[in-house]
Amino acid sequence: APEQTPGVEHAYAALAEAQASLEAAHAHEALLHALNEAPEHAPPVAHTHAGAMAEHAQAALACERERWIAALPAGARAKLEKALAAAGGDPEKELRILVASAEADTTKVRAAAKQALLQAAANVALVL
Repeated sequence: APEQTPGVEHAYAALAEAQASLEAAHAHEALLHALNEAPEHAPPVAHTHAGAMAEHAQAALACERERWIAALPAGARAKLEKALAAAGGDPEKELRILVASAEADTTKVRAAAKQALLQAAANVALVL
């Protein structure tokens, strides 16, 4: 297996943490549903957990975003950075731009980075 840089290892660790948090949230949601209790009546801990999930998912996306941008050729990188800047800091617009960039890429060289970015984006979309 190729040696990974510390930034990539951090991204994978953050992604694993975010996925575990999301799985726990889904289990909690299922329990609430089974008890016929609406999520808004959940104990305050659920809201804290949801906030932590969102933070982990966004941290993983930030790592994967940087990894994706760095992996792109100069022209594509400049185009993506310009599109992200035009999003004006709107997280949903930026997410759509990143996903579109990854989905348009068909190279095998960036396949792992593409998959990691799309998974991180999906996790963030769940908590937005």
